[in-house]
Amino acid sequence: MDISIKEIKRNARKSLKGKWHLMILITILYSITGLVWNLITDIMNNWNSTFDIINIVVDSLLIFGYMNIVLDVSRRKFIDISLLLKGCTKFFKTLGIKILMFVFITLWSLLFVIPGFIAAISYSMTFYIWVDNPEIGIKEAITRSKELTEGHKLEIFALLFSFMGWILLALIPACIIKGYFPQLFNFTLTLGMIIVEPYIAVSLADFYNKLIDEKAKEETSYFV
Repeated sequence: MDISIKEIKRNARKSLKGKWHLMILITILYSITGLVWNLITDIMNNWNSTFDIINIVVDSLLIFGYMNIVLDVSRRKFIDISLLLKGCTKFFKTLGIKILMFVFITLWSLLFVIPGFIAAISYSMTFYIWVDNPEIGIKEAITRSKELTEGHKLEIFALLFSFMGWILLALIPACIIKGYFPQLFNFTLTLGMIIVEPYIAVSLADFYNKLIDEKAKEETSYFV
């Protein structure tokens, strides 16, 4: 089944209609450590691995809840901000998924950049799958993502690439700020991307919804 990128993005905009401000707020809460980290390192012009660790820890605490909210938005459900904290009890499993994905992508990247990028696309549905199936194991979530994206990697790449204009738009104010306050470049860029991130995440969620619908139809037709 061919998936229309225009339709995916149109559905995402419809899902976000009237919810943009709330999703931006939720994304800020989700990304707060990254914002603080960029601000501190930019101002101090000093890298500290401690903040990287803190950022990874906080992200692992919140990413399950954030992806849960993103999926709810894509399915036109009520937004419950408290879901952001839902993943706190799944911290170690989340951390395990993030580490395993990082290792796999890094190993593929050692061969060349392109295999690493393909691997990243293959694993792009991992957290959506895990939110829908929280009982499954770490490797199974990653394996299911690889199976689900099989034959659709080019479409996922096209979807991600279609946001290049939005990303460049987020880059403009960062470049302007850099001319006056070079130390605030990374912080401003991260802040700009926060506005774009809900659109990208909900679009990927809609793509995921279409993939699981397609898989369900294939399984049904197989048994008929």
